Order: sequence, then C-alpha cells, then structure tokens
Amino acid sequence: MMMSPEYSSPAFSYETGSAAQHPARSRVCRGALKLLGLVAVMMLVVGVMACDNKKGIQEIKPSFGNIAGNDEVTLIGKGFKPGLEIRFGGRRAKGIVIESDTKIRLKTPSGPQGKVDVVVIDEAGKTTVLKKAFTYRRASKK
Repeated sequence: MMMSPEYSSPAFSYETGSAAQHPARSRVCRGALKLLGLVAVMMLVVGVMACDNKKGIQEIKPSFGNIAGNDEVTLIGKGFKPGLEIRFGGRRAKGIVIESDTKIRLKTPSGPQGKVDVVVIDEAGKTTVLKKAFTYRRASKK
C-alpha cells in the first residue's frame, strides 16, 4: 500500500490523499458544503426581505411650497396605514388621505422659510425622517 506524504509545521498539518483514500472525510466535507450553501441562501433571503420591508417615506412631490401652507403634496413610500401622523418641521400636516400603502396626499401646514424635515410617525410610534426634504418659500408678488 502506498502512503500519502505528510506535511506539517507547528501551525499547520495536512496529509495529502484522494477522496477514495478518505471516504468519511469526503462525506463530511460534502455535507458541510451543502449546509454552508443552505445557510448562505437563507441569509440572502432574510437580507432581501429586511431591505424590501422598509416602511416609511421615500419621496415628496413637490418638495417645496408656500410658507402659508395649504399646498397639496404627495408622499411616496411603503407601509402607509391609517393612524399615521405626518409633520413638516415639527408641525402637523392636514387633510391626510391615504390612497394606498405606497401613496399619501395631504395639505402642508404653515412653516418658516427654508428647508425642513418631513417626519412620518406610524401607528406603532416608529418614525421615518427625510432630512431637509421640504422647502418653504415666500409667495412671489404678482
């Protein structure tokens, strides 16, 4: 019978040989690789689901309005449900109409000139903030 060469050092030891010479090791390695592949796929699925389920506001159309307020604005996002509170620079929006779980129409409150945060507070109290996402402007004189 032919012996496989052996390599070793204080930090590493490896015996060469084919899978035929070590069938038990081969089965263990195949099993470990299958398990590793399954775990990787599960982690990928969980990661995609976590990213896809992000609730809250993503976009505002238009992103500007009059300092006097009462401008109609549409919010685009995910997970919109009854019971939401929406604030522009700390002031509550009015006339909130949830058209779907991805679209809300509302009237802006009055606000100071400049950029303000837009905050959506869901029914569970979780907040989503778009920093400086809405700009209040003074009405132009005609």
